[in-house]
Amino acid sequence: MKKNSNETRVLALDLRMQRFGFAVFEGVQHLLEWGVRTYPSADVRELSKTVAKRISPLFTVFDPSVVIIKRALGSIGPEHSRGATILRTITHEARQHSIAWSFVEREEIRRTFGVPVRTRKHQIAARVSLCFPELTWKLPPERKCYESEHPGMAVFDAISVGLTYLARSEQIHTHDHRSLNLKTPDR
Repeated sequence: MKKNSNETRVLALDLRMQRFGFAVFEGVQHLLEWGVRTYPSADVRELSKTVAKRISPLFTVFDPSVVIIKRALGSIGPEHSRGATILRTITHEARQHSIAWSFVEREEIRRTFGVPVRTRKHQIAARVSLCFPELTWKLPPERKCYESEHPGMAVFDAISVGLTYLARSEQIHTHDHRSLNLKTPDR
């Protein structure tokens, strides 16, 4: 895919223990691709190869300028070998493709979307679907306290990571903030 020279291509990731959600942006208005990649049954010894096999095509096809990762696995801690292996593999693959990478914290996402700390993820996902109406039909129903999270929520989480990064890097300007219902995080 050919990059528009005026836009930064961003690959945003929401990492989970058995899958990751991704979103590819070219600037804030252009959501090029989104989806979920899984690595469910790989044991820790094979996990690195499996994750590399899932992430490398995204790097090759979309040639992002930067990879942004939500620091959710970091909350598990480096002692958790599966989470550490996933993160280490993705950052290694990014280096192999000469792609910069950075993290976004959960609190920064909430500040960017202007929502309170106790806001449920579904509320942010609903705002994301307003920004990108083509995703409205993919918005999972709000989950009940006894239900597992819908696997598709990883896509909305990845998109919120990408929008947060774009707000941080000031690629979302004041006019865009109104149209996207976002606000710049306090610095």
